[in-house]
Amino acid sequence: MFNTETLVNNPTFQRVARAMALLTGIVFLFLTVLFLTRSPLARSIWPWSYTTLSPLSYVFLASVTFSVAIPLLYMALIGDLSLALRGAFNLGTVFGGSGIFMLQTYPLQPASNQQRVLNGAIFCFLMVFGSLVTWWTTRKFKFAETRPTPKLVHVSFGIYMVVLLIAGILLILKQPIFPWRLSGEASIVYGWFFLGAAVYFGHSVLRPAWGNAKAQLLAFLAYDVVLLLPFLALFSTVEPDLFWNLVIYTIVLIYSSIVSIYYLFVHPETRWRLRHIS
Repeated sequence: MFNTETLVNNPTFQRVARAMALLTGIVFLFLTVLFLTRSPLARSIWPWSYTTLSPLSYVFLASVTFSVAIPLLYMALIGDLSLALRGAFNLGTVFGGSGIFMLQTYPLQPASNQQRVLNGAIFCFLMVFGSLVTWWTTRKFKFAETRPTPKLVHVSFGIYMVVLLIAGILLILKQPIFPWRLSGEASIVYGWFFLGAAVYFGHSVLRPAWGNAKAQLLAFLAYDVVLLLPFLALFSTVEPDLFWNLVIYTIVLIYSSIVSIYYLFVHPETRWRLRHIS
């Protein structure tokens, strides 16, 4: 039987894994640019061709891809392959739920759109397979930094997990919690994004080591950077019945940005230093 413990000290595997993380991070950066510019290629990625995504939905998708890209590039930079395990939990949840949804709705699609949705489901299941392989090959890796997560970060992660879990369930139930209107398909897929993020933060709640927390802070900060200014600009045009959705969402973005910036770049005991690069 294949022994994953031998990979922990295998330099060749580690170099290949870092190179794959770098390449995948660059791909997600490219997707971020596509979504921000709303290029024709970005529009073709969405499986439901008859659904027109709003400009803010493209910004949201860009925030998601950017939040994936930054931890991958960070992992490639410092060589901490234990971070891949948390990403595998996140992406496995997102693509597993989205793939099942696409497969369920595939027979109900107009004939002109069935192939697109089926292709989307196949892609999602391939990503789930990749997440399982990542989990299997990195599950024995230890955190590079085992010191305890700062109390405020640990508590914040617990709050994030609960908020994301509730929001994800509500979105899957097609409840209007975003500050703009979503199609039914977008609401369900975005719900799986939130549930994947809840799993991501939940893992750090259960295993509160600083090495397990830094990537999550980087991911949330990347997400915030893309969304915060468009959300602030939305206050002048938001529909009245969605105003409080915008207020609550913006408060979460501001709070998570402050926590991430402080503990990643200011707090003397946890701030990132160049000497951490290996």
